Amino acid sequence: MTLTVVVDRDACARSAFCVRIAPELFRLGDEDEWSVVLVDEVPPELEDAALEAEAACPTAAITVKETS
Repeated sequence: MTLTVVVDRDACARSAFCVRIAPELFRLGDEDEWSVVLVDEVPPELEDAALEAEAACPTAAITVKETS
């Protein structure tokens, strides 16, 4: 199983919960930009952090998807 992360740019409120939870996976873009995903595939050791960031996002802008 491989996980990927997608950020809905329209829903992102720049709360930075994702960055605080998983700085290895997320950063805030420059100026008024949304959260940016730093990896194409989530490393196994960061899967729990990706799921925690998805759950913590106040606007549900983060989606973690399972890919084959």
